[in-house]
Amino acid sequence: MSAAPAGVATADTGAATPIVTGKTLHGTVRTAEGTAVPHAAVTLISLAGRQLGRAVAQEGRYALDAPAAGSYVLIASADGFQPQASTVVVGDEPVAYDILLSGTSGLAGTVRTADGGLPVEDAMVIVTDVRGDVLATGKSAAQGDFVFGELVPGTVTVAVNAAGFRPMALPVEIGGQGVTRVEVALQSGALVRGTVRGAPPGARWPTPG
Repeated sequence: MSAAPAGVATADTGAATPIVTGKTLHGTVRTAEGTAVPHAAVTLISLAGRQLGRAVAQEGRYALDAPAAGSYVLIASADGFQPQASTVVVGDEPVAYDILLSGTSGLAGTVRTADGGLPVEDAMVIVTDVRGDVLATGKSAAQGDFVFGELVPGTVTVAVNAAGFRPMALPVEIGGQGVTRVEVALQSGALVRGTVRGAPPGARWPTPG
């Protein structure tokens, strides 16, 4: 059984999935690798936004009754995955529709000093995507560690700055599932303070001899 193109379900009366009475929607909730997603919540709503039914996928399989033929929105969600919404068209026969969920990922790491490897507390950690949009911000804990969850897989930039250290930015590739770890080593930096003043009227700058 394959997913319908362009997010529109197609009729399949011979599918070996749970079938109930009425204008039934049925299928599986799985990952792109084909693994079933257990305990995924599947909700059927009208185009006006009214909830019409809800089911919890058992071993990745679900079945829902639509009240009548027509177009509906099917929403699937599960812990550790990005929610997915699809438009489905229900006719007079049971409709098979498989739902693919993409996993969300996490990012964790530790901020330490480059000379000595000591943890850096209260370092500001900022995660941005390839467009420069901020995805997450936070501060390192007492042991220099930080954790961000619910990040979309892909390339991000992790920028870190802390008082008394040079700011640092590095690219990180977040995997499809699980937690990606990164270690940040900050170089100490001197803080320069001063005041810039102009020369008094009539003053002349010394010329090199």
